[in-house]
Amino acid sequence: MKTSPQFVDEVPHKPATDYSRWRLQVTDVGRHQWKYLSPEQSAASPQTIEDKFWLGLETSLPQLPEPRNPFDAARNGEFTGIPQQ
Repeated sequence: MKTSPQFVDEVPHKPATDYSRWRLQVTDVGRHQWKYLSPEQSAASPQTIEDKFWLGLETSLPQLPEPRNPFDAARNGEFTGIPQQ
């Protein structure tokens, strides 16, 4: 069975755009909009963990251990709060 790569860096072909220049903007009412920034704008506004996560880029978050029981799985679920902080 063929699986998809976990990170963009593992994709065998070159992406059509530079993923490091995309930023996700979310309004107070919940509207999500992706913006593609110029090199100057992207240098002035670094990507957040959320941006990297949704783009499939390396987030440098710690690797979570394989859960052995429901408590371990719940503790690993704390990860979902990190990108939202």
